Amino acid sequence: MLVRALKLRMSVDEFIRELAWGEKNAAARDKLDRLRLEDDDWNHVTLFTSLLAHADNAQQAFSSDQYPSLALAIPALESLHRAWSKCLNNPKYAPFHPALAAALDTIKSYYELTADSDAYLISMVLDPCRKMQYFKRNWTHELQTSALADIKALDVIRLDSTSAPWEREFEKYLNAEDDMPLEMSLVTWWGMNVLCYPVWVSLAQDYLTVMASSVFSKHAFSSAGITITKRHNRLKADVVEALQGLKCALRTCLLICELGLSSIYEEQLEIEEALEEELVESAAEIALKTDDGMIVLELELDSDTEED
Repeated sequence: MLVRALKLRMSVDEFIRELAWGEKNAAARDKLDRLRLEDDDWNHVTLFTSLLAHADNAQQAFSSDQYPSLALAIPALESLHRAWSKCLNNPKYAPFHPALAAALDTIKSYYELTADSDAYLISMVLDPCRKMQYFKRNWTHELQTSALADIKALDVIRLDSTSAPWEREFEKYLNAEDDMPLEMSLVTWWGMNVLCYPVWVSLAQDYLTVMASSVFSKHAFSSAGITITKRHNRLKADVVEALQGLKCALRTCLLICELGLSSIYEEQLEIEEALEEELVESAAEIALKTDDGMIVLELELDSDTEED
């Protein structure tokens, strides 16, 4: 809303001015005049929107439903904390220093909560292009060792390793120089490496599906509310589920296979079945003949050019 107000600054000022001019009561007119923003007020609005932009960038970083985004939660929180800490030490943002201090305390409390779940660390390591790189660049050696120990302590790593010691595959993945094409999704990459890293694939199945934000869960509930209107309140759960799945597939262009009319499709199937039957009948006419100790396979095929 503030960004929109900045873009329409002249219109906002004109709107308040016209309201004041149209007011016949002097006291009410004075109150409306005091609502007009001066240049200093607009400068404060500009500074405030620049602060909110950091939070918006952090939220957008891990609020996607198109790819696993939990791995971006810790980096986004740390980046937001660094940005607002710089603003806190900047005299330009002096009017917002109390609010920034409270916001930094809130970020710190959220960051400490990430230690209660291993999902954040594991989801970051499950990125084959980064693995432990973020920890090595931004964390101390003690924190790196602690994070690695937490991952090794997972029961699923030890229990899923049957054919070989679990630690061998653990170190194999961390030390390998794996590469993933830019156009390939993380889920596709792990699906292709299920035989190479079976234990890590089991982790990917459990942790890559965890969402970092509840934004799209709320969006799904809102979308279901649009589907289940008062006129559709007798729909069963399975029908609503199918409708929601179809709506998602249509909006995300998942239905890429376009079939023609049912009659044309059935005709194509009949032609394919007829060709298969002809092939089976032709194969049955194969004769095995011996000629000088050699086995000769003869296949009788009808020529399209043969006259009736």
